[in-house]
Amino acid sequence: MAKPFGLIAEGWTVEMLESAGYKIRRATYREDHVEKVDFWVWSTECEKWIPVQFTLDRKAAVSWKGIDALRRGIVISWLDSDELRGWATSHSEKVANKLAGQFWGQLERVLQISPNLSRQYAI
Repeated sequence: MAKPFGLIAEGWTVEMLESAGYKIRRATYREDHVEKVDFWVWSTECEKWIPVQFTLDRKAAVSWKGIDALRRGIVISWLDSDELRGWATSHSEKVANKLAGQFWGQLERVLQISPNLSRQYAI
């Protein structure tokens, strides 16, 4: 059975963020399937791991799916699938830095309005 593109893109995102120098921890099976956390990213500013739910669908990120994630203390993030695919084929440092900047910008904006967002998680 073929792996769904969303899972492939999630793997690319983790790999891209690691290549850009971010500390990433993949979610456990329980975290992924029960809590809907796809991976964790270390925030040196907050000095804690931030839980992330990843999607390729911007509309989902800013609609009910995003609201639900925030209510559960999880930051939802999205990246453009074509840009992510472009990075996956080239592994360009320039593209990785651009996408990582977009990703981190999303996290920073959410953390600015909800600084205690990931307090309920302790890893």
